Amino acid sequence: MPFGRYWPSVAWVVLGSFVTHLNSVLLPLNNQYRENKYRNDLRSGAYQDWESFRLVMSDTRLRLKLNQHSVQAFCVELTRFIDEYQNLKVAAVEAFKDHEAVDGIPPVPPAMVRPYNRAESSTKESAIKSATLSATQSLLAKIRLPSPAPKYPIDITPPTTSIVMSVPSLNQRIFPITDDALSVPEQLKPSFLNFYTTFIKTDSFLEVNLTADVRTRIMDQMKSGAYTLTMFDEANKQVHDLLFYNVFPSFVMTNMTRRQYWSIPVSAKTVSELELRQFY
Repeated sequence: MPFGRYWPSVAWVVLGSFVTHLNSVLLPLNNQYRENKYRNDLRSGAYQDWESFRLVMSDTRLRLKLNQHSVQAFCVELTRFIDEYQNLKVAAVEAFKDHEAVDGIPPVPPAMVRPYNRAESSTKESAIKSATLSATQSLLAKIRLPSPAPKYPIDITPPTTSIVMSVPSLNQRIFPITDDALSVPEQLKPSFLNFYTTFIKTDSFLEVNLTADVRTRIMDQMKSGAYTLTMFDEANKQVHDLLFYNVFPSFVMTNMTRRQYWSIPVSAKTVSELELRQFY
């Protein structure tokens, strides 16, 4: 019988063997190579740039992971500072919104507002609880904070955006902002004082590591009673620097795989020029 009659059967065997080899050997090796390359890039600092850091700080899910990682890295005061700064921001936006309503000025939403969807709170509750370390896992989890930790990161604007840039009536002004416009409303002064005594005052409960000039300037403002919306801006920048250089590298190494990083939309990785200019 001619050999040509058997060729179709042999071809199917060869094709099947090639597909099996491709799926079981070549593709896994390729994926492992790409993952190893990503890990090597992480070690070299390729993904530890400002855009990646801002992406984590602006993404609710990743910030929850960062909060958990900060406890493990013994830097919980940094992420708590960010969360409470966001609380101050929300309170300031609401306070100035009330002033606009009294003055008859229609409130205008901020240019970079990303409001929290309250309908998602129930679905995120379990994820948030799982991100909190139990008291048996860490002694730090036994610490009773002076104010209850937020149930979710408040994302009215990204943490890198200052309070002033988050208030519509101040953010969209054409003329320079006066000192009177930056004054903290009376109803917000207790919140600013609590923030100061928790994170900035010497030997405070969750004191963050700030430079002496920034701490002294804030202390002088607190003593004089001249509360302004910008009084914690420099401290916020320094806390972000501490997170970026001391916590973010280990966070990326242990919590962000190559697939997780590149699954994030490219638009979310673009840093706003206006935001960079007002932050640095």
